[in-house]
Amino acid sequence: MNTAKTSIIPKTLKTQIFIASLCRLFLNTARRFAYPFAPELSRGLNIPLTSVSTLIAANQVTGLTAPFFGPIGDKWGYRLMLLIGMALMSVGMLLGGSWPVFAAILAAQFLAGLGKSIFDPALQAFVGERIPFHKRGFIIGLMETAWSLTTLVAIPAVGLLIGYFGWRSPYFLLGLLGLVMFGMLWRLIPNHQHPDGKLRPSLTLKQG
Repeated sequence: MNTAKTSIIPKTLKTQIFIASLCRLFLNTARRFAYPFAPELSRGLNIPLTSVSTLIAANQVTGLTAPFFGPIGDKWGYRLMLLIGMALMSVGMLLGGSWPVFAAILAAQFLAGLGKSIFDPALQAFVGERIPFHKRGFIIGLMETAWSLTTLVAIPAVGLLIGYFGWRSPYFLLGLLGLVMFGMLWRLIPNHQHPDGKLRPSLTLKQG
């Protein structure tokens, strides 16, 4: 039975959406925490404060890639794109924490932004494909609270983390959280699942 035609959202789907929303919270945090803590990054990297704007620009430019990755998700499957998005964020954050030089932090911010640009369209499509029409706006609205929670909760938490453990600590924590979320998405979202529960054929290199 097609989930989109029923009025009851399965518990498994609710769990998938909740975990994916947590992923968005961490992706948003990884992308945005450089803004308010630019002075800490400047001191930690021993670079002029104005150079931090390059980090922010590298992050922001990735938003232009979202229209490109959306159609790829339609073809390859939304689960794969969700996993790629989280993997890029995790790799970037762990790279930034482990190698405290400007080039590594630049790559970290770029990968965090790229991961979000891949993750967000896939999540919206995943939800739109599975949630009944009359509940779709409500569920998407709930997911959007991740944006507000980033500013109200996550960014202040990052400030405390930096105060106690130094400017590199958010990179390590977000990288590890990203790995945990990657594992949960891998476990909770079946491979190439249609809304009716059927599995799509596996992708092959021959598919055009």
